[in-house]
Parts: sequence; structure tokens; C-alpha cells
Amino acid sequence: MSDSILDILNAPRLLFDLQQANRVAQNIYACLEAQTIAHRVTEGLIAQFNCILARIWLVESDRAYLKLVASSGLHVRTDGFFSRVPMGAFKVGKIAQNRVSFLSNNLPNEPWVKDRDWAMRHGIQGFAGYPLATPETVVGVLAVFSCEPLAPEFLEVLLSLCTTVTVALGNALEFERSRQSWQGMGRSLPEAQASMLSDRLARGLHRVPLKLVGTERSLPASLTYLFVRLAEIAQNLDCMTCSLSYGEEFTILRAIVPISEAIAPSENDLQEDFLPAELEQISFASLCLGGRLETTLDEPRKILQIVLQLPYFQEQSHIRVRVQMRSPILQFAFCQVVVAAGFGLCATVSKKVPLICDRGSLIAESQYVIWVQQDCQTLPKGIKAKIDLEMNPTQLRQVVEAVLQGELWGIEESAETQKMLSVREQEVMKLLTQGLRDREIAGQLYISESTVKFHINNTLAKLKAKTRVQALYELMHNGWLE
Repeated sequence: MSDSILDILNAPRLLFDLQQANRVAQNIYACLEAQTIAHRVTEGLIAQFNCILARIWLVESDRAYLKLVASSGLHVRTDGFFSRVPMGAFKVGKIAQNRVSFLSNNLPNEPWVKDRDWAMRHGIQGFAGYPLATPETVVGVLAVFSCEPLAPEFLEVLLSLCTTVTVALGNALEFERSRQSWQGMGRSLPEAQASMLSDRLARGLHRVPLKLVGTERSLPASLTYLFVRLAEIAQNLDCMTCSLSYGEEFTILRAIVPISEAIAPSENDLQEDFLPAELEQISFASLCLGGRLETTLDEPRKILQIVLQLPYFQEQSHIRVRVQMRSPILQFAFCQVVVAAGFGLCATVSKKVPLICDRGSLIAESQYVIWVQQDCQTLPKGIKAKIDLEMNPTQLRQVVEAVLQGELWGIEESAETQKMLSVREQEVMKLLTQGLRDREIAGQLYISESTVKFHINNTLAKLKAKTRVQALYELMHNGWLE
């Protein structure tokens, strides 16, 4: 196309200059001092481009003036006439006020130039000025002076460079405001941010770019350790980039790792020895904490995505909860949910400690029994709440707080509940499960055979069972007889 940008600009020159600007931008990576950033940029412009003078002004807090914070090349001092420029005054002030970039190759003859003799004396022809601005505000102005004419491509180069510089300066200024705020409260910023995950990740990832999304919050040591450990593994796998996201319910660390086809021999599989064994440990630990670790081989099978998602823990409560489940797997799972809900675990039998169980024989051990309903069991008598296997930490916290306040959860006052067996009835039914006859049971319990039959008939009535076999099945299935 005759009117394409490539016809107007020198494409090879533009690409070359962009690479030069990239070198300047890399020199300010991870720097959090605004004045240092500005100085490195002006020094870089002098070193990488044919410039005689480079300067950066930053907008002062009152937004009325711009302050010269960096000057390299012909003049290195930051005091003098142009050390403070009113907003809207001279070319620098107008660039900041109007947010318009400017390029001229006839500087001595420009009407706005205050000292033409200075420009002529040093043979300065070219001038380029660019606002350091975001869509919301202007941070400052970058200006470059040259003895040679500046090509139109240079404004495109400044666009790329100034975008990076603006972000870096914005982060540095925000960091400085935070530091002053914490110091005003009598604390140092390193102390305040010592537990912040992003700081530890940045140190572990070295030069791997880290993106932070969302409002950062302090995390327990267990979560922080898993994220830091994953970052170390990603670093060893030559990770390209990492992102840390804070959502409403989860913190997520996502690492992107480039791989070769040799490492991915099939469409969905990686070589067994590519991923370190430590990932399995992180995966297991994350599951214990209610999170998960996923590895995905994305198209075109040259990108491995490793994602660790962990839930926030509730603020630790003084309340302790006891868990007694028949299944070891369910015992482990509900213990994790209790911890994630912010409660402590209790191993001591106490009437005043909430009890999560599916064992009817334990109901008398607590005033606050939270029954884990499975299948279509009849609810036992004496429980205060009914939950299922899909219970999450937030819901469990609500359940425990409700039953401690004397409320019911998940059941109605009129709901059908199973009358519990007496101690003697349980003894009789336990011996019945061992295959003993009525006479043998009577002998072991030192009661009459008719009394044994009386207890068995009472049990059948409570369970609404027609036969002894049916009664035993109900008792064993619902965990009411152990």
C-alpha cells in the first residue's frame, strides 16, 4: 500500500532503534527509585542514540510544576533555570499539559526556544519531547536534544520506551508513597511487606517476569511455602513468565514453560523425567489444603502451563471441632475442611465441643453433633445439623457457628429422626452380629432369654424393620452399631 506506515518510516531503522530502546528499558527492570530510573533512562539515551542531551522532568505533587530529576550528556546538573517548569509553560510544560509529543529538526529557529544562542553554539538541531503519561494522568516529560536531525522513526521509538518508563516510574512513586505512609505509622516498609508473597516470588524467580493481578494479601506460611517452592521449580525449568492472581476465593500462581517436541513425544504426554518429583509433593499438599495443581500441555505442544490454586484460610478461631468419621479418607478430608474453615482440631471427648461424625454410637458424646449424611439414611435422634460430602469451609463455618448458638442446620424440628438404641439394646444387637443365639446372648449378659427377645423387638420397632437381618443391616449401614 502506497500510504502504509512502512512507506513513511524506514522499517529497518525503526527495528534497530527499537532494539536500542529495549536495552535502555531493560536497565530499569525491578528498580523502585524514581530518580534512579530517570537517570538510567537519560544515560541510556545518550549511550544508545546519537543524542547530545537527555532530560526527564517529573510532575510535582501539587500538579503545578515539573521538576528536573535527571540530565545526561551536555549538562548533568539538575538545578538552574529549567529545574522547575510551570505546567503549561515553555515547550516542556505544554507537552505535559497537552499530552502531545513533539519533534523538530530546526531547534534554533523555533519561536518557543528561550536561548537560541545556546542551541546554535552547541550545534543542536534536533529536539524530541514525549509525555510520560497514562490514560488517567501525566507522570512527567522526557526530552532529547541532538546535533543531527532526528528521523520520524524516533517518535515511534520514544512511544515504546516512554510506555515502559511511565509504568516503572508509576510503580516507583507508588512504592515511595507506601514507604512514607508506613514510616508515618512507625514501621518500615520492609517489615510491613516481609510476608508478602510477591516479594519472595520475585527474589526466587530472578529475571523471570512476574505479573501481579488483584489486591495482595498476607497468606499463611503453609500456602506461601507451596507457592515459593513452585516458583523455584518453574525457574529451574526455564520458565518464561509467571503470574500471581488474587481472586475472591483463591490465590493462583501460573507459570509458562517452553518445551521442545523432544520433551513432548506424544500429543498429551511429557517425558516422565521432565517434571520433577517435587511437583507430586506440591500436588498432594495442595489437595490437603483444599486446592489443586494442574499441568497442561497447550497447543502447539510447545507450551507447558503449571497452575497452583490454593484457597484462602479463614481467620483462625478459638473454636475447636472434633471429627470422627468411619472412613479414614473422609476423616482426613473433613479435618482439612475444619482447618480451612479457621477452626482448631480437638481430639478430646467433650460435650461442649462440636462433633462432626457419621457414627451413631458417638452422638451422646456431644451436645453439638453435626451429622454427615450419606445415601438416604434416616437421621439419628440428637443431632443439631446435617451436612453432606460437598460441604466447603465457608459453609462449615456457618454450620458450626449456628449449632453453637442453639440453632438447627439442614434439619427441621419435625423431621423424621431415628430413636437411638439404649445401651442394653446395643449390647444385645452387637452380640447378635457375632452369630450368637438368644440363649447365648442371655448367658453372656446375665439376663433372661425373654429379656433378650424384648430388647430385640424394641430395636426392630425403632428401626421399623421387619426382620432381625434387616435391623442389623440398618444399624451397620448407618453406623449406629459398632
